[in-house]
Amino acid sequence: MIHSRMNGLSVGLPLLMVVLAGCATSAVEVVQVIEQPLVVEEAPPPVAEPVEEASFEVDRFDVDLGRFDGGKMWTFDNPPVDWFTEEYGIYADSAWFAKARLGALRLSSGCSGSFVSDRGLILTNHHCARESIVDVSRDGESLLEEGFLAATGADERKVPDLYVEQLWGITDVTRRVHGASRIVRGDTERVQARRNKASDIEDELGAAAAARDSTLHVEVVELYSGERYAAYTYRRYEDVRLVMAPEEQIGYFGGESDNFTFPRYSLDLAFLRAYDKEGNPAVTPHHFAWSTEGASVGDAVFVVGNPGSTSRLGSVSQLVFERDYVLPQQVAALERRAQLLRLFANSAESDTADALNNMWFNVSNTLKSFSGRLAGLQNDTLIARRSAAEYQIRDDLFKSDSLSGRYGSLFQELDELQLSKRAEAGRLAGFTFFGTTLGSRILLRALYGYYYANLQRRGFVDQEIITDVRKDALALDDFPGEVDESLIKLRLREIQEALGAQDPTMRSL
Repeated sequence: MIHSRMNGLSVGLPLLMVVLAGCATSAVEVVQVIEQPLVVEEAPPPVAEPVEEASFEVDRFDVDLGRFDGGKMWTFDNPPVDWFTEEYGIYADSAWFAKARLGALRLSSGCSGSFVSDRGLILTNHHCARESIVDVSRDGESLLEEGFLAATGADERKVPDLYVEQLWGITDVTRRVHGASRIVRGDTERVQARRNKASDIEDELGAAAAARDSTLHVEVVELYSGERYAAYTYRRYEDVRLVMAPEEQIGYFGGESDNFTFPRYSLDLAFLRAYDKEGNPAVTPHHFAWSTEGASVGDAVFVVGNPGSTSRLGSVSQLVFERDYVLPQQVAALERRAQLLRLFANSAESDTADALNNMWFNVSNTLKSFSGRLAGLQNDTLIARRSAAEYQIRDDLFKSDSLSGRYGSLFQELDELQLSKRAEAGRLAGFTFFGTTLGSRILLRALYGYYYANLQRRGFVDQEIITDVRKDALALDDFPGEVDESLIKLRLREIQEALGAQDPTMRSL
C-alpha cells in the first residue's frame, strides 16, 4: 500500500502484487481471496549520501535474467494467470479477480483500503486516517491521542473532504489513443496528441458513466510509458465516517523503526464506513470477510492496493542519475523538514501539536519510502540486472534494420541527456520539493498567486482552471507563524547553498 500522498502528484493504479509464495503443490485448485490485511516488508533506509559515479561490482554478464525481474505487480486487466497456475498451482478465474478488485478501495488521501463487511465497513491503516481523526475531533477532545470508537451508527462521525473510490470497470482504449498520434509529425506533437485524445476519451466515457449512475466517473491512465492506455471507471462514495481508531500509542507502536517493516507489533488500523446518497450504510456485497485461521505456510498470498507509479521502464542511466543526485537530494530535504517539524510539534499546544505531528508523520513516512528507493538503487545486483536487460534490448534493436534505423541511438541519447543534467543537478537541489506542501505555506500561496495572476494577465480562457487555482490556494491551511518562518529560512538557506552567495538570484534576494 502507498501510505501517504505528499505533494498532490501521486496518481495510483489498483494493482495486484504477489508478495509471498510458499511451496505450492502441483495440483490445480480454485482459490479464494485471502481475506485478511497484510503488511509488506521493505528494505531498511540507508544513510543518504550521494554517490559520485556509477560503479557496478556485479558484472552484468554474470546475471541471469528472469521473467519478473521488474517485480511481481500487475494491473487487473493484465495478470499472468497461466503463470499463477504453473508457479503456485492455483486457478484464478474472473470471479476471483472481480472480488479482489471490487473489495479494494482508493482513499482520496492516496491510501489503500478495503471493504470488510456488506454494510460499507472499511479497513485502512491507522496513519491513513490520522488527518481524519484530527478533523472529526471536537473542542476539548484529542482523539488522535485517546482513540475513538462509535458504539452505534449514530456515533460515527462524518469526515470532511474524504471520499473513497472502488474500481468498477476497466476498458482498453489503447487503439483510440495511439490512433490520434499516427497522423501527427514530431515526437512532442505526438505525445500531446495522445494526451489530448486521452482527455477527450475521459470526458466522453465519464459523461456516459455519470448519465447511468451519478456516483461513477472515469480516469484514463497511461500504462507502461504509454504502450497501453486504460479507462478506469470508479464508483465514488463521498459520505465517509470514522467508526474506530485506536489511540496513537498502539496505532504507531514501534515508531519509525517498525514502519514499512514486517512483522509489526502494533494496531496500525482504522475503520471507516461508506454511506450512500440516502445516508444509509453502503451495500457492499464484494468485501473481504474476516478469517479466524489466516494464511498457512505455503499459501500464495496476494495483496491488492493503490500504489504509486514505478520506474521499472527507466533506462540504467536514468536510474543511476536518480541514485546519485535526485534521491539523495530528496532524502536530505525530507530529513531537514522532519527534524524541524518534530521540534515544533514537541513544544506546541495540543491542537497545533496534532496537526504538526500529522505533518511530521507524513514527511517521515515519505522519507522512509524514499530512503528505501535509494537503498535499492545502491544495490549493485539490482543495477547489474537492469544493465543486462538493457543491453539485451540494445542487441535486439540492432538485429532489425528498421528498428535500429529509427531507435538505434536512443539509449546513447538517454545516456548523454543524463550526463548533461549533472551540470545543473547541484543548483537544482535548492528547489527540491518546491511548490509542494512540504514547505512554507506562505511561499506556496505566493506561488499560487503568481500563477493565478499570470493566467489572468495573459488572457487564459479556461475559467475552470483559473477557479481551481484560486480554490486550491485558499484551501491551504496556515502553519503557526514561527513554523512558517523557519521553513522560509530553511528554503532560503538551501537555495543559497545550492546557488552560492554570489549568484545573481541570491544577491537579488
